[in-house]
Amino acid sequence: MNIMFDLDSTLVLNTIVMDTLHEMLPFEDAYDVIHNLYLDYTSYTGIPGHVKAVMDSRFDDGLIMTSLKPNLHAQSVVQDLINQGHNVYVITARGSKDGEVKDVTPAFIKSLFPMISGIALTGHNKNKTIKQLNIDVVVEDSTPVINNILDSTDINPFIILLSNENTPWNWNYARSNEIIVVDSLLEIPFMIEEYENNKIL
Repeated sequence: MNIMFDLDSTLVLNTIVMDTLHEMLPFEDAYDVIHNLYLDYTSYTGIPGHVKAVMDSRFDDGLIMTSLKPNLHAQSVVQDLINQGHNVYVITARGSKDGEVKDVTPAFIKSLFPMISGIALTGHNKNKTIKQLNIDVVVEDSTPVINNILDSTDINPFIILLSNENTPWNWNYARSNEIIVVDSLLEIPFMIEEYENNKIL
């Protein structure tokens, strides 16, 4: 099968959102913002403008974005899936605008995951690339990306939503009963195997 992994906060440990909130806001305010993200994680509109500006500057910094470490178990899980005969692609929204981050990201991904079948830099709507690559399984941490997929009539992949320490609000996502929510990448191969077996049956 063809499996898509998102990059930031899925394959690599991107703590920019949580770190910026905790650095720039008093404890109570940071707690309130995070609580609101739990309730309605569709955008970052609840984050104060001056905090969002710092977040954006960090997301646009090539050195920061290529210094991120692999998420726990990410490399072994990707290798395990490839060993099982699957094709693994990284599709990341880092292609949403031209600049330093977009330029350096492919080499960064290849340095961490040299075993993957391909890389695609898209915007936050990944549907066209998912269709072009005939993706069967999507592993993602962004609910807006998942909403785009669910709203599409052209694609219908099996979706696994990762809810880790940097996206804990994802446990609150209830758009579709067909979405599987997990808190560890270690669960991914088992979910894919179960999906594959059910699909064959």
